[in-house]
Amino acid sequence: MTDLLGLMEPRHQPGPVLQWTTRSTRRLAEELAGLGHRVSAWSVSRLLREAGFRLSTSSRPLLAGQRLDRDAQFHRVNEHVQRCMLAGQPVIVLSLRRRTQTTTAGGAGTVSTATATGDPGPAADEGDWTDQPVDRDTWAVALATVCGWWAESSQRADHLLIVADSAGAGGKSWRSGLTRFAARIGVTITVCHLPSNTMRWNQGEDRVRSNVLLRLPGAAPSRHEVEMRVIAESRDGAGPALIPTPPGPSSWNYLVTP
Repeated sequence: MTDLLGLMEPRHQPGPVLQWTTRSTRRLAEELAGLGHRVSAWSVSRLLREAGFRLSTSSRPLLAGQRLDRDAQFHRVNEHVQRCMLAGQPVIVLSLRRRTQTTTAGGAGTVSTATATGDPGPAADEGDWTDQPVDRDTWAVALATVCGWWAESSQRADHLLIVADSAGAGGKSWRSGLTRFAARIGVTITVCHLPSNTMRWNQGEDRVRSNVLLRLPGAAPSRHEVEMRVIAESRDGAGPALIPTPPGPSSWNYLVTP
């Protein structure tokens, strides 16, 4: 396990907030074999999950048809999170997921349920569920989760960093909703999107989970799941923060002002 964790990025940095790798479990197993370990790709996957890593099923970049440096984006986000923490500004991470049921359920109308503060929510209905790309409804749940947490936690800050641990940039409805939210609370918001990869956060224990089940007439039920991890909250006595937006593609890193 020590050698496996030594293959994670960033190398030679004590106590990183974010750890990741852009290599496959097969490639990691080959590198461990070079260090004298007999281990399969399946075992590498199991060990990473036990260590708290989140394994993605896809490593495609967020922008279709473009080859972007995913490893560089992880470095940008890791450094920006540390910069915000040193400035005493809040940092949260959003993990989004959408699943649809393979069999169409009967009934009409829309039924939604939501839970928060550590409750994983009601059990899924019987039947097979398959993962799907997140859509505007999933991002709407994410925005409502952030707004609810901000109101209940009474943050006192002039800057908020949101790291979206999910493929996709949210679309116009996500950005317009963030703009209204920033204007309401008077806080500048930086958003950084992470590409799909194997990663784990070494800080942040507080979690909020939202789980919404939608049943539309003539459509298969869809479940929208959002987990919010609080990496850092606003620190008393922190002065005004002048935190520039990280470099990189504007679809990955952007600023929302009040």
